[in-house]
Amino acid sequence: MISALLMSVGLATSAIQSDGSFGYRAEIVTDDMVNSNGERLEDLAAILQQDRANYHRFDIRQDGDETDPFFDDFQTRARMQVVYKPGPRDAEIESLLAFGAIIRLDVEVCLRNGRPVQIGIRYSDTDGTICG
Repeated sequence: MISALLMSVGLATSAIQSDGSFGYRAEIVTDDMVNSNGERLEDLAAILQQDRANYHRFDIRQDGDETDPFFDDFQTRARMQVVYKPGPRDAEIESLLAFGAIIRLDVEVCLRNGRPVQIGIRYSDTDGTICG
């Protein structure tokens, strides 16, 4: 059991040390739309950041949330603000979340030299890749 866990941690670590991408599913709900001070978030990058903080730090998870191998620390989550901006944007999703809609998203994180350089989002029921 322990060796299987160590092996999976090793695989996740090696997977994020190079170029490529990884993805996870996020169910964005009301808890993800407010920061730790209770202030309403309207920027999608901030909502995604709070979703990952809820998942990793506060153990607030929905049935539609999946784990990721990367956003378990504050510094990496803080980079979401920077790396979402150049990614493909979806005005409809951003607008729905600004009005408080609950949505399941597929989030794809593109890596270069093991660092996130772009984040893309799409509805969970659609196909395709973001990082090409």
